[in-house]
Amino acid sequence: MSKSLAKTWTEQLSDEQREQLHWLQENKCVVEATDVPPDLLAELPAGLLLTVAVDKHIVIKERGTDISELFRQLFEAARLFLKFPKP
Repeated sequence: MSKSLAKTWTEQLSDEQREQLHWLQENKCVVEATDVPPDLLAELPAGLLLTVAVDKHIVIKERGTDISELFRQLFEAARLFLKFPKP
């Protein structure tokens, strides 16, 4: 990869997805992005790993190359987690 996806991934989000990212951040979520190399055994290309942590606990990790779809999956999972009643 010539350009680090971890540094530029938010540029590929739609306006609605940027609002969703802001919503996650307002709800005490930390979203981190990491470039990942190809996984030859699993036949996965180089891509991006997005991680959401709530109160310093990693709750969701998604890996992929389609940033928009990757974030959609991540957001939906995080939203469900945040809506789940706490014991």
